[in-house]
Amino acid sequence: MLSMKNISLKCLLMLSLLALCGLCGSSAMAEDAAAFLATMDNASATLRYPAWTTAEKYGPSVIVPLGEKMEAADRSKSQDLKRAIERIVHQAGQPGADAERKAVAAELVKLLVPDRSAKVKNEILDLLGYIADESNLSTIEPLLADEAVRVEACRAIQRIPGRAATECLEKSLEKSQGDFTIALLGALGQRKDKSAGPALEKFMNQSNGDLKLLSLEALAKSGALPPRELRKGFESIGKPIDPDVRANIRLMFADNLAAQGETERARKIYESLLKAKDGDQIPIAAQKGLDSLSKK
Repeated sequence: MLSMKNISLKCLLMLSLLALCGLCGSSAMAEDAAAFLATMDNASATLRYPAWTTAEKYGPSVIVPLGEKMEAADRSKSQDLKRAIERIVHQAGQPGADAERKAVAAELVKLLVPDRSAKVKNEILDLLGYIADESNLSTIEPLLADEAVRVEACRAIQRIPGRAATECLEKSLEKSQGDFTIALLGALGQRKDKSAGPALEKFMNQSNGDLKLLSLEALAKSGALPPRELRKGFESIGKPIDPDVRANIRLMFADNLAAQGETERARKIYESLLKAKDGDQIPIAAQKGLDSLSKK
């Protein structure tokens, strides 16, 4: 019969072996990652190919080194480095991979430091748009003020769910100028967040001409425009509106009416768009809208 002393000694030996195996495993993983990064640094695209096509198995730990290598890389190598990060991002973005997604996003934002080039930041912001959440906004939002990267920052924030992301875009819209204003209006419309309505309405009332029309378009697309305000919005523009632009805004407005249960009013707009036949795609989209109403 084994004594308690012998049992304790055996348990201790087993634990030591397990710990040693863990250390060996970690060491092997680190060596594999180092070999992967060295291959990604190779001048040969042929040698880099099998490395970047399996990059996801190395996980978040290789993201920052890959991003840093993009700084001095030529176009071909830079593309492969981004492809490697992209594979890691796409795996982390799969359903049920929340912990991995957060870990990958946390590594990506480390590459948005001030001394990083705009070239690298823009590539990283493009990837962040797939997996970032509200916890990453504190790093991304300041970049809306950086002319070199603000468009990609806007696109990344556009894809982040939640009211906080909408607020970031609204605050930037208040002080924006030129083409970036157009990008912000487009992003707010694409988010389809009704809570953006007051900010868009306020901006529309303070704007003229094309900006006023773009604001109306964003309102219609977001679903924030009240059901009976479209005609008034068109009248407030104060200048002739291109028929295709008007038709597109009416189509988006009808789509939102249908989503809100205003099926009869949506039907009338769809039927009107079919008769008018403005643009190549508008009648097709209007018919799809009518078809979807018939299924309800």
